Amino acid sequence: QKRVIKAIKRIPNRKLVLLDRNLDDLPGNFGAVYQDFTNDVYDGLSQGLKKLKSMKQLNVITESSSLYHTYICEGARRFCKDFGIKCEFYTSVTPDIIRTKEAYLILNGQLDKELIDLARAAKEKKLKVGRDIGIISYNESPINEIVLNGLTTISTDFKAMGAIAARMILSKEMHKVKCEFNMIRRNTF
Repeated sequence: QKRVIKAIKRIPNRKLVLLDRNLDDLPGNFGAVYQDFTNDVYDGLSQGLKKLKSMKQLNVITESSSLYHTYICEGARRFCKDFGIKCEFYTSVTPDIIRTKEAYLILNGQLDKELIDLARAAKEKKLKVGRDIGIISYNESPINEIVLNGLTTISTDFKAMGAIAARMILSKEMHKVKCEFNMIRRNTF
């Protein structure tokens, strides 16, 4: 990260707009439209608190090599601790972790191997997604409206992120803005 900050410091603040992640170690009055991954996951899961409290536990599935793995797992861990929800962390999907009345937060993205494995294992166990198990995916994309008849997500509003950044560039008024993050409820949860 030090090399990245060193390279970014060469860009004049009036011409710099960071997207997705704010670099706290970077001084200056540059623009930033960012996510706060740890707190965003906490807030997104909070929007599904009632349903999550009715489940036996939340299972978080992610690859440790994921860029934001640490932040997202910390947000889920803190959320579950604060609300008394049992939580387990996994790096892959195996049939033995698919259990009735449990929720699964998939951090790896949409239509990836883990989501397919999760849906397949649920089907083989005759568990109905959205009724017997819940699935929440991290990050919204247009395909989520179709996947599994509607995949619930927790996500930053990427369209808003782009619009805010464009307004900063056009107005030449640089400031730091945390982007909105919400749960989009669909059939899987």
